[in-house]
Amino acid sequence: MVERRKMPVVNDMTAMIQAVGELSGETRAMHASLSESIKVIRDDIKRIETSTNENLLHMENRINTKVDSVSKRVSTLEATDKSMGEKITKVITVTGLTSGAMVIAAVELLKRL
Repeated sequence: MVERRKMPVVNDMTAMIQAVGELSGETRAMHASLSESIKVIRDDIKRIETSTNENLLHMENRINTKVDSVSKRVSTLEATDKSMGEKITKVITVTGLTSGAMVIAAVELLKRL
């Protein structure tokens, strides 16, 4: 009778060891699967990060180009504004001198009449 009791215990132990072995195998498989998934995610993150950095650099270059273009336009407008100011000053001076000369000539004409 003692042997009969040991037999089911041995069978139960064998079944438990087999179940633990299966669990270990499944755990290893899950670990391998998770490790692969983590590797894929890391690769995706690196790819996205690289792409984002490239896009940011491209955008920065475009913005710098636009800023340079606007800066050149502003410089051109400032130079034109200065030139126009000088021309206006010359016109005002010439107009003032001409008006003054005409007034003097008119006064002289009126004196002689």
